[in-house]
Amino acid sequence: MSPIPAVAALSNNNNIIEVHGAAHLSKRINLNPFHWATSPLKKNWDKVGPVVNKYNDVSRVISILLGAIGMIVMLDRHKWKPPRWPWAKDGLNHPDPSFVHENEQYTVDQLTEKKLMEMLKEMKMCEGTDESPIPEEIPSPIDEDEDVTLREAEKQFMDDAQEGVGEVIGEIKGVGVLG
Repeated sequence: MSPIPAVAALSNNNNIIEVHGAAHLSKRINLNPFHWATSPLKKNWDKVGPVVNKYNDVSRVISILLGAIGMIVMLDRHKWKPPRWPWAKDGLNHPDPSFVHENEQYTVDQLTEKKLMEMLKEMKMCEGTDESPIPEEIPSPIDEDEDVTLREAEKQFMDDAQEGVGEVIGEIKGVGVLG
């Protein structure tokens, strides 16, 4: 339907409305530029419609084929393995933080490694002595018999722990983690 009213409709007195003393048409003129640009297509849609539908069908098939070819080419470039996330290129599962504060000098992993090395050095220094690298708790009032038994058990535990730590350190050195 055309947005411009026909001449016969304009001549009809029923289509003219009096508003504030001025005569206005009841039908408005369409000012949309796309309406006027597409009106030839709308008028001949019986001929244009099948061509547009055929174009959509062909372009859809071509885009699917090009997408499949692109996927095959990408897999071939990656030696038939799917690509990895950008942060996984270093072999770690946890990405680095996107922001590092200017006062931050060490990462959590570096601090952990530093503390472990300090503990291992302290235990190595106390290996031959009877001193415990772990600070003792405040002794509670216990009977002398229980105190002797507890001290013997604690000494046995510390000796076993020091032997076990020596084996662990040897195993770690064997693997190559420690210098």
